[in-house]
Amino acid sequence: MFNLHSILAAFAIVSVAIQPVVASETFNEKEMAACATVGKIAIKISKLQAQGLKRKFIEAGLKEELDESLSLWVKPISRLVFSRQEQSPEKVVKKVIGYCLHTMKMHKKMPKMASINT
Repeated sequence: MFNLHSILAAFAIVSVAIQPVVASETFNEKEMAACATVGKIAIKISKLQAQGLKRKFIEAGLKEELDESLSLWVKPISRLVFSRQEQSPEKVVKKVIGYCLHTMKMHKKMPKMASINT
């Protein structure tokens, strides 16, 4: 009925949607949507890894397939997925989405920090 991809995608979206109230003030819809896409990349990497493909091969293929802004996520996400092989795919996707949201938050702070230093 449901394949693993749709279950993981639903889990990723739900895990982002039920963030605490504090997180809903911190992250906007664009950031959450971007991180859901990054979660889909993690799902794809997990599936390709389960098929026995090597990390370098997966990274090269995804970088060609994705546009430039998303291809920047491939290497750090594949590193995270491959380093957590003992964890369930759901936990890995949740970690990936958390990493993405944290990265977005840090990038948002950078212009504020630069204006303080000048």
